Amino acid sequence: MTLGNRIQEIRTQAGLSQEAFGEKIGVTRQTVSKWELDQVYPELEKIVLISKIFKVTTDSLLIDGIDTFDVKYDNFVCGVYKSKNSEIVVTNKYTLYFYATSQHVFGVKLYQGFENNKSLIAIVERDDDLASTKYAYKFGDKVFYNDENIRKYLGEMYNSIITRKMDRIEKFDTISQKVENPKVSEVGIRKALISWRSRSVLEVDNTQLIFYITTPKKDYAFTIQRENENIYCFASFDEPFDLGLRGGTQTFRIRNYKGDIANKESWCNSGYDFITNYENNKIEYTIEWLVKRYTDDEIILNGCSGDEYKYTRNSNYDEKIIVCE
Repeated sequence: MTLGNRIQEIRTQAGLSQEAFGEKIGVTRQTVSKWELDQVYPELEKIVLISKIFKVTTDSLLIDGIDTFDVKYDNFVCGVYKSKNSEIVVTNKYTLYFYATSQHVFGVKLYQGFENNKSLIAIVERDDDLASTKYAYKFGDKVFYNDENIRKYLGEMYNSIITRKMDRIEKFDTISQKVENPKVSEVGIRKALISWRSRSVLEVDNTQLIFYITTPKKDYAFTIQRENENIYCFASFDEPFDLGLRGGTQTFRIRNYKGDIANKESWCNSGYDFITNYENNKIEYTIEWLVKRYTDDEIILNGCSGDEYKYTRNSNYDEKIIVCE
């Protein structure tokens, strides 16, 4: 329980609205609301006043609400968090949140900001029963969306407390300054791919949003292309090896491709399965992308339907992901 949860509990047990509760202790309804959402914390004198008026001990406020202060004073930690129905990737600049609200409704949210102070800039939600995919994203002062209700989520603040109830299955650091990656001749193809791919990238304009994160263990992608309503989100195991990249089963997938490709139907299926063992070394790989050509500064892999996957040694990125020591 957080301090905000405890204040809300005291208020509701007293049968008071936020406005009536605030009048008793000399603050506005808005202040009470911010306390209960753990957006701001009461001054010590207000905690003492709540204790006196509502006949509760200060210990019951502070000790029962200890989670709030753990969140406030704990060091910020990048990493991957997982529960039965969600998976969250947290970096200093971004939070990518995959979730399922039922067996048939699932989605992705992208928050941008700094550490835990991030706001929602993009969302996609898929309803498999209705075969519909809704989206909304921001680009500067513009908003692009195909559903009014989904648009309303934009701007919501990321609540970092949710990860406290999840398993952290991966921990890493990020840095924003440019790093000189090793050449292929220095470390070989496998180590070059690992180093070059470990990054986060956001590209957004009037026609599309493209976001990728590759952690030491997994790949994540979130794209919205408005021109042909191509929505593509996934989380998957991809492991470099000496001659290329092995693609593992995707544990989360929203695919709404409407382009003209030969295998379109098989790639349009959507679904999720967050029950994934990261430590399982017996991963069944579904495809291999072999190296077509390479230089010291570039590796080209053969992709699906004749596509090419290009990795360059010093490509642009927002953050470099590095393994914690």
